Amino acid sequence: NIMMQNSGHANMVKTTQAELSVMQLFNKINLKQVTQINELCNTAIYHISRNGNANIIFTDLYFKIAGTLK
Repeated sequence: NIMMQNSGHANMVKTTQAELSVMQLFNKINLKQVTQINELCNTAIYHISRNGNANIIFTDLYFKIAGTLK
């Protein structure tokens, strides 16, 4: 829905007012950031599958995602 909203097809998106307010919060995220976050999550999944410490991995993931969104 967010991609449709951003691409100029807002009339095709049927949302409630609550959903629209949440969509506006995420409206600042672009495709490059989504791609970077996807890569970060995939890397974290790989490290967890290799028996890494989940607490450290998720903390690191949180800081990296926060840095990506700044």
